[in-house]
Amino acid sequence: MSAAKRTGKLKTVWLQPHEIPDQPPSFWKGVLDYKGATLAFRKIKSARLNEELFWRKLWELACRADDAKASQWYSLHGLPLHSLRRFPKQARRWATEIETIGKRVRSAKAYGQVASSLWLILELQVEGKTPRVFPEVLVHRILQKRAEVSKLTQLPNLLRLYADYLEAVCTFTAYHASQAPARFRANLEFALVEYVKRATDRPHLPEIATLLTAAYFARGSDKIVDARNLGMRYSRYSRRKR
Repeated sequence: MSAAKRTGKLKTVWLQPHEIPDQPPSFWKGVLDYKGATLAFRKIKSARLNEELFWRKLWELACRADDAKASQWYSLHGLPLHSLRRFPKQARRWATEIETIGKRVRSAKAYGQVASSLWLILELQVEGKTPRVFPEVLVHRILQKRAEVSKLTQLPNLLRLYADYLEAVCTFTAYHASQAPARFRANLEFALVEYVKRATDRPHLPEIATLLTAAYFARGSDKIVDARNLGMRYSRYSRRKR
């Protein structure tokens, strides 16, 4: 496989909710211009149907038309799986380096002899009881950060905990990567069907299939939603919910 193809395969079309563009006014017209879409919408229209919510859900699905083609799913947005795999080892290396540096500092004679009396010297300088030896900015910075010194000893363990967390996230991502986008889009479809069912007392699967196909078409996709296939998937989804 060429480098160009490998790069293309790693590309993701996964869209986070905040990345979905605003719905243009032309979307409604584009959907209803599709053959059979106007009649389908009339059949599901009812007093209880919130049309604005319905069209918003339809728009989100239309924006996710190609999610199933994604070869990767990012459980941590913007962090590809191959980078996520390396992070735990790097975090553990940082933890070891910090511990090593800390031990060297604490065991150094210069640090040991000065550290015990440094706080008092600095405080006396601030109070004007000793000649000014240190820059004022340095004095205040050290005194302000003194309370946080104990937290530095916790940092290596926190990094190791973070490394374990990243390792678990990486495993989860690798397991679900190939199926997550398609499952997420399917759940959005079922949420739309459920909403129409609550508003009209019927799932209206043929009409929703037509409107979904029209929505994809309005967004430039040739994806066709088959009513029979949607019905079978929705039936399996409904059984799992019980």
